[in-house]
Amino acid sequence: FNVLAPSVLAQLGVLYARYGRAQRALWHLERGIQMTSGTEQLKVRLKRAIVLTTLGRNAEARSELNSMPLVRGATALMAEKTLLLGDVAWVSGELENAISHYRDALKLAVEAELAYEEYLCHLSMMTLSGFLGRREDASRHRAEAKRRIGDKSDGLLFRFREVLLDHWSADTQGHQAVTELTMISQEL
Repeated sequence: FNVLAPSVLAQLGVLYARYGRAQRALWHLERGIQMTSGTEQLKVRLKRAIVLTTLGRNAEARSELNSMPLVRGATALMAEKTLLLGDVAWVSGELENAISHYRDALKLAVEAELAYEEYLCHLSMMTLSGFLGRREDASRHRAEAKRRIGDKSDGLLFRFREVLLDHWSADTQGHQAVTELTMISQEL
């Protein structure tokens, strides 16, 4: 029971958050945190930070992430943590800080051979670079993200961001971009 319970509690927490049941989600995650220690506790705390971000509670998510200790040999967890710090910075309007976190997360993801996290880093940097008008950077990250698409969901997320990038680069008319984004969002 003690081995599976924290993992089950964490997954329930994530599911409750996706259904908008914030208090129930956090209750499950906090119970999971109480039942674990070491690396396992960091995994649950990371999920808690993800839920807080999903709920728009970015200051709490940042506090949770910043209070997590560095763990030797847990490069994968540190990559996820740094990626999430990038997400929090992005939604907080700290675009340069977000890019910096994504660069750091990418280094860790490459080191830990985390293809999906590499994809997410490149996808985010592609989008931010495009938004900031840094076309060469956006193009480089576009190619890298495209190379790492692993499934249909990844492909749809990539295409969604690619349409935005094309629109910002004036390669796509506004009404054309809106139409395509609408079709993609229906598939997601």
